[in-house]
Amino acid sequence: MVKSFLPFIALVVIPSFGGFAAGSSGSQKGALCLTFDDQYLNSWCRELPRFEKYGAHATFFVCWKIDGAAVQTMGRLQKAGHSIGLHGQSHATAVDVVAQKGVDGFIAQEVVPQLQAVAAGGVRAGSWAYPNSRRSDATDVALLKRFRRLRCGGVYRKSIVGNPLSGHDMVFVPVKDIRSKALLWSAPIPSTADGWKEDVCGAIRRAHDRDEVLVFHAHNIRNDNVKDPHDISCEQLEQILQMASEIGVRIVGFDELDVLAPVKD
Repeated sequence: MVKSFLPFIALVVIPSFGGFAAGSSGSQKGALCLTFDDQYLNSWCRELPRFEKYGAHATFFVCWKIDGAAVQTMGRLQKAGHSIGLHGQSHATAVDVVAQKGVDGFIAQEVVPQLQAVAAGGVRAGSWAYPNSRRSDATDVALLKRFRRLRCGGVYRKSIVGNPLSGHDMVFVPVKDIRSKALLWSAPIPSTADGWKEDVCGAIRRAHDRDEVLVFHAHNIRNDNVKDPHDISCEQLEQILQMASEIGVRIVGFDELDVLAPVKD
């Protein structure tokens, strides 16, 4: 059982974003976390006006070497209210590196270089996403000394076929329990599947009706006609943001999750 690394809360500055504050009142319930992986920084930045239109914030998990230009773009995303996370210096599978080099070797190879790069550029990275969605209790413990939250893919594309997203309990967390959850499980957006919109809408509606946090993951946000199951199109992003807005679900980044629920005595 993974326990929340609560002392880290004091180290993470939770920003007060205009869009989030506006969405935390009225009939809004539940929360949607849209997360994007790898290093599609230009595509992500291109969509900033679309996110702003809905008062929505995402979480961007950046992998590979982070140079000065990447840090600048990550800073731009963060300044716009989005959360920044890391995804590995070489996108290596954590348990495979640990098998060869041990946990300390994994941290030294995959985590430390990225943390040093973002720190030098004044960017906060409060979360980690596991490459290839493979983890262990040992890697969780090591990573939670450096990050507030971890994300791992708990639902896979092949398991969604004929099995609605709204039925995958793993990727839903009651808002009242979110502070105690350090490891969050995510589902891919079934962007190339028939009926994807209805499936996503059903999951978002469950998050609202049960006051739960729902986590999705994708990679690129495309403005071309290429169909890749890892990506979503600009039009699909627009539809998802509109769905959540109309249903009354807040769209937040990982750095904002702790402020959703009251502190328990």
